[in-house]
Amino acid sequence: MKKEKKNTNENKFFSQFNSLEKGRKITVNKHIGTSIDFSFKDEEKEYLIEVDSYNMAKCVVGQYILLHCAPEIKNSSVFVIVHFHKDYRKHRTINHLNFIKSKFNISIPFVVFEWTELNNAKIADTKSFINEINKQLSEKK
Repeated sequence: MKKEKKNTNENKFFSQFNSLEKGRKITVNKHIGTSIDFSFKDEEKEYLIEVDSYNMAKCVVGQYILLHCAPEIKNSSVFVIVHFHKDYRKHRTINHLNFIKSKFNISIPFVVFEWTELNNAKIADTKSFINEINKQLSEKK
């Protein structure tokens, strides 16, 4: 059942932002790796996108740490989380990620969305999604 929910949300996300690259495995070291659901590269940045279907702030934090440790992830990368859980509030994830970012001096910026937030803002294609990510990043500075 849980896998079905995850796949349904990933498919819903991909149907709206279908110019994204699906899935990517990222090697941390010889024995450890992680993956992301989607990615997108432009001239300046690589956007690493995770679709969270289960209200898993702690798992997202672990993934953030592993991305930080992965040699292939550069300072130009951005970690983007999109929460699908119906009653989820993104501030929980933001608080967790801000704590880890400052505690371990992680340089990878992040942006967190709720799926309903993207739909309410009528962000309907990849270009407007990337623009919204960059807008939120600039507001953090």
